[in-house]
Amino acid sequence: MDVDLEKFASDSRLELIRLPLSPPGAIRNQALQHVRLPWVAYCDGDDIWYPGKTQVQRSYADETNSDFVGADHYLVDERGSVRAFALARNIPMPSSWLVRTEVMRSHPFNASLPQGSDGEWWIRTTGKIRKRRCAKLLLGYRVRAGSVSSSTPSKRRKAKIVKVAGVPILREFILSATWVIWFTTRKTDYMWLNSWGVKPTES
Repeated sequence: MDVDLEKFASDSRLELIRLPLSPPGAIRNQALQHVRLPWVAYCDGDDIWYPGKTQVQRSYADETNSDFVGADHYLVDERGSVRAFALARNIPMPSSWLVRTEVMRSHPFNASLPQGSDGEWWIRTTGKIRKRRCAKLLLGYRVRAGSVSSSTPSKRRKAKIVKVAGVPILREFILSATWVIWFTTRKTDYMWLNSWGVKPTES
């Protein structure tokens, strides 16, 4: 990882910061202290942003007067090969987030949670900020063993899909089937799960 980071050390647009190992929410809160621009975006180390991601989201935020814009994503294997279309109908993955910096300062992550701080944040902030879904495939979610979320039901489901899609005879079928589901069900808002309780109204 250090070798990869050294490639960017000479880029004056970037500032590389070393932080002690902590839960994801705590790391993101600490990193926010160094943000000087009005918008912040997150990208976990094993995920892949595609060219133009933040530009598309920023334009969409202006069009919809949003505080938060999530984007859709592919499921990719450890080599970065696309294996399926993800649905992301309830909560967008953090690597897809583009959020007003002041929103994140007013509503920081729960730094004490070892995992799931994004889900807790999502439920807690619903009704308090304007969230929208940009239903365009702007990034890849890399499914690999040993990640922080590997033990979660959602990650286990994704791992099974990617594993099955790795079988040559099933690859095109999985890709086509998930595309049809994604394309026919995509919306501009995220769906609230009843298990979260009563959905707060947007202020």
